[in-house]
Amino acid sequence: MMTMLLRRRTTSYLRNLTTKTTTQQGGCDKDQNFTQILNEICTITRTKPCWEHTLLSRYPFFNFSNPNFFLLYHNHQKNSFLSLRFLHWLTSHCGFSPDQSSCDVLFDALVDAGACKAAKLLLGYPHFIPKNASLECYIRCLSNGGMVEEAFDVFVSLKKVGFLPSVSTFNVSLLACLKVGRTDLVWKLKLYEEMCGRGYAESVVSYTTMISGLCLHGKTDEALSLFHEMSRKGIARDLISYNSLINGLCQKGELVKATDLLHELLAQGLEPSVSSFTPLIKRLCEVGDIEGAKRLLKDMHDRHLEPIATTHDYIIIGLCKEGNLTESMEWLLDMLSWKLKPKEQTFEHLIDSLTQEDRGYAANMVSYTTMISGLFHEMSRKGVARDFTSYNSLIKGLCQKGELVKATDLLHELLAHGLEPSVS
Repeated sequence: MMTMLLRRRTTSYLRNLTTKTTTQQGGCDKDQNFTQILNEICTITRTKPCWEHTLLSRYPFFNFSNPNFFLLYHNHQKNSFLSLRFLHWLTSHCGFSPDQSSCDVLFDALVDAGACKAAKLLLGYPHFIPKNASLECYIRCLSNGGMVEEAFDVFVSLKKVGFLPSVSTFNVSLLACLKVGRTDLVWKLKLYEEMCGRGYAESVVSYTTMISGLCLHGKTDEALSLFHEMSRKGIARDLISYNSLINGLCQKGELVKATDLLHELLAQGLEPSVSSFTPLIKRLCEVGDIEGAKRLLKDMHDRHLEPIATTHDYIIIGLCKEGNLTESMEWLLDMLSWKLKPKEQTFEHLIDSLTQEDRGYAANMVSYTTMISGLFHEMSRKGVARDFTSYNSLIKGLCQKGELVKATDLLHELLAHGLEPSVS
């Protein structure tokens, strides 16, 4: 949009320019082709180092202070960073005082390019006051760049002139604050209340944004408060808001509250997703409730939700920690049947379980040879190819446990299958 505006502006300027620039020195008239000089200057500033020291001597009679020339230069150069450098040179060497139009065009171009720090330099130019719409784009640019304090300073300046940014701009800035843990800015500047008081419509998007950000930084009590506030204000709580809070509560270790939310989600008639179950499965496995995790995974299957690799990884690792190697192997094979690839950590826990003989189950434990042959046999039977990850993980785990002979055998088998080993 800004690029089209630039083209319209500069095209109108070009129509008003004559193709010749007439200058005098010692009574002699010299005609210079304006377009040719423009092309030459663009090429020099784009390709020559330290052009600032020689440009005036190359074109001693050219009127660099013509504001129309800068706009044409910017449009022809198509590089807002070079234009900013050229503008600095013009103001410091040619007595050029950029007008509002020149600054507007360059400011918008820099913001469009995501160069918020470069755009900020233009704000220091005397008499330059960006348009409100440009400042709103600048807020989004600052927020996306993590410069949240600067973004909220612009919000304050817009508030003073009575301009209300859009809902999407507010949400972008709000999420940026939450991502960097600066929730204090939201409340300290009373921005949220101001937005609501000026006609900003609270929505599930704004609430979910705040809930996600608060959970990201472990502030689950505040997130829960907002979640309940949604209900009191009649704002429908969607799957994303439930999933965000379930994940945040699980990360904080608040398993009971997270489970209650899952039950509430289901009671509300919402269709759960894999993300509704996975945080709970992980947390249940971490606290040793493997049976509870398996029940949740079965519930996922019953709802025709395809599992992801991490759900099986959590259960396999949990079973290994309990010393239940036989069942963990069964889960591994089930995982492979879903064409899911285990993490290296999963294989390492299996190797660890095989080599720990002081846990009281070594006598009944599956032997290494049986485990490897059984695993690869089942992989072949289920159509799962023996890939580099499975070999590499097992070799790495065996080496860490000092089983060098067995690790070497696996390396030879890997090579025999035409797989390329890695240095690691």
